[in-house]
Amino acid sequence: MKFCSDCFEDTEIKNIINSINNTDTCDVLNKKSEHIYDTDKHDNLTPYFESLLDVYTPISECKIKIDKANYVRLKYDLKYTWDIFESNCKPEIIHNIVKSICKEKYEETPDIFDEDIVIQELYDEEYKKEQSLLRTNSWEDFKNSLIRDNRYHTNIFNTKLFEQYCWAALKKYHAGTKFYRGRISNKDGYPIEEMGCPPFKNSKAGRVNAEGVECLYLANNIETTINEVRAGVADYVTIAAFELQEDIIVTDLKNINKISPLSIPDSNFLVNYAINKEHLLKINKEMSKIVRQSDSKLDYVPTQYICDFIKTLEQKGIDDNVIKFAGVEYDSTLCQDGYNIAIFEPNLFKGVNTEVHQINSLKYETIKI
Repeated sequence: MKFCSDCFEDTEIKNIINSINNTDTCDVLNKKSEHIYDTDKHDNLTPYFESLLDVYTPISECKIKIDKANYVRLKYDLKYTWDIFESNCKPEIIHNIVKSICKEKYEETPDIFDEDIVIQELYDEEYKKEQSLLRTNSWEDFKNSLIRDNRYHTNIFNTKLFEQYCWAALKKYHAGTKFYRGRISNKDGYPIEEMGCPPFKNSKAGRVNAEGVECLYLANNIETTINEVRAGVADYVTIAAFELQEDIIVTDLKNINKISPLSIPDSNFLVNYAINKEHLLKINKEMSKIVRQSDSKLDYVPTQYICDFIKTLEQKGIDDNVIKFAGVEYDSTLCQDGYNIAIFEPNLFKGVNTEVHQINSLKYETIKI
C-alpha cells in the first residue's frame, strides 16, 4: 500500500514519511507526492506500529473479566484514542494501512486486527494502583486531599510516572522568541518597566504559582493576550513584547495527552500512557479553564502542586550541564488556537517594547443553563 504524510496527524510519522524520497501516488488521497511510503519497499514504520499493537489483547485471551461494552476494534481505537491518523481518515482505511505496515504481525495474530480487543490493564485495579497517575482515585479525590489534608504532599499523585510524561512532552524555545503580556490601562499605557510580573510581595496566587511566588504569565500573540486580559468595550490595553534571553525548555501541557505513541517504541510505556491519557487531558483543562472572580483561590491548588513538581525536575545534559524546565505551556480557552506560557524565572525574558490598543467591540457566546 502507498500513502503520504497527509494521511496522518502524528508528527513523528509525518517526519518519517517526509524523509523518504519516493515519487508516487497516494492510494488514500489519490494525489502525487515526492514522499510516498510504499509498504512493499519501506519498513521504517513497522517496529513502531508493532510495539503499539502489543498493547492490545484479543478478548479471547483476556485473563480478567471485562464488560462487553468496553470491547473495541483496532481500527476505531487507533482513530479515536491515539491521534495518529488525519481526522477524515476512515476506520476501514486505517485498518488497511496498519495491516499493510504490519504484514507479519497480521499473519501471526490476525485477531488483533479483525476481532474485538481491549487494553486489559485499563480494567485491572491492581495494575492501576501502580501505573495510573491518580492510582485508583478521581481528580476530585486528588484536589480534596491537597486542599483539606496536606497542601504540599500527597500519595495520590504518581509523580514518578508523571515525570516520564513531562520529559516526553518537552518543548524547546530559542533565544529571541517573543511572547506578550497585557494590562488594562489608560490611553497613555504603562512603561515597559511596569509590565513584568509583580514582585513576590505583591504576587497573588495563580494557576501556576502560589501566593508570594513570582511567575511570568505570557501569551503567544497579541490577540490571545487581549482576550486573556478580559478588557471591556472602550478599555485601553497596554501590550508588552517580551523577548527570550536564552534557549529554554518547557513542559507542553496542552499536548501532554497527545504524545506520539511512536516516539517511544516501548509497549509498557504505551500501556500506562493509554491508562493516563484522560488524566493528562484533565490537567491541561484545569490549567486552561476560565476562572471567575468569585471562584476560590483554592481551585488553583492542584495545578500549583503539579507545576511546583515540574519546577523540581532536572536531567544531566551534554558536558554534565543540568537541564531544567523553565516553565509550562497550556491552552487558552479565551482565544481559539492561542496558548499561554508561565515562566518560573521571570528574568529569562526581557521586556522590549509596548503599544496601546483600544477595545472597539466584543462578541459574547452564551449557553442556557
